[in-house]
Amino acid sequence: MTVPPGLESSHASVLLGELNKLRGLQYSDANLALDGDSLDVASVVAVARHGLTPHVKDDPEIKRKVVRSIQVLDHHIENGWVVYGVNTGFGGSADSRTEQLKKLQISLLQHTQSAVITSTDLAQDQVDQDGQSHVIPQLG
Repeated sequence: MTVPPGLESSHASVLLGELNKLRGLQYSDANLALDGDSLDVASVVAVARHGLTPHVKDDPEIKRKVVRSIQVLDHHIENGWVVYGVNTGFGGSADSRTEQLKKLQISLLQHTQSAVITSTDLAQDQVDQDGQSHVIPQLG
């Protein structure tokens, strides 16, 4: 797809660019090299929806940045500083604090995954005694 003249810097232009990149990734045998700088929407969709395999690029500079990030996070936690989503909740719970970081992280992951369903969750044999899906009610 091409961008119409005069719309090169528009939202439509960005969207078409991402769509074109997604189509290229979708039909590629390539893996996605995560380098800490170049992740884009098309790549995330290609991994999440089309089976593109991501891997962390084998680069000493990337490893150094990851180690440095961990050190900064550890420093913040050791000093009792607030780190959103690490020692706080999310959203409306962001003002809650805890010293039980591992338990909080597990709870946050469970919370963010609570609405994730798979195709087998919607299978016709997965119904309760009222004939409703065990995950979500029938709509319509």
